[in-house]
Amino acid sequence: MMLGLLVAYVGVVMTGALWYTPWLFGNIMIRHVFKDKKPVAHGPALAATLTASGVAVLIFGAFMSFMPAMTCGMAAGMGLLLGLFWSFQQVGHTAFTGKAVVMHVIDTSHDVLCVVIATVAINYFRA
Repeated sequence: MMLGLLVAYVGVVMTGALWYTPWLFGNIMIRHVFKDKKPVAHGPALAATLTASGVAVLIFGAFMSFMPAMTCGMAAGMGLLLGLFWSFQQVGHTAFTGKAVVMHVIDTSHDVLCVVIATVAINYFRA
């Protein structure tokens, strides 16, 4: 289980690192999020992101410990459904806060992918 948690954490962090680069969605994020303000300091934001990702993976690992072992395909499907559930739950937050719809799609797509990665990794490396 520990190896699964480590692989899930690295996968989630690397996904975020790539997702928000200029090669993928970083330029769009900067255009929509920082159009009227300066970007946040990278150090504290990175520390918060890495810490939150670690806590999220630990919580998800605890959740997965209650689930039966499954094939990687089943784990990916379960992760996709959980991620989509989370994504659609965020629509209200997006609507009420005035967040740009394009940022909602970028952020929640990242969240869905991270849940799939974590689900497959934790399930695959189960003891």
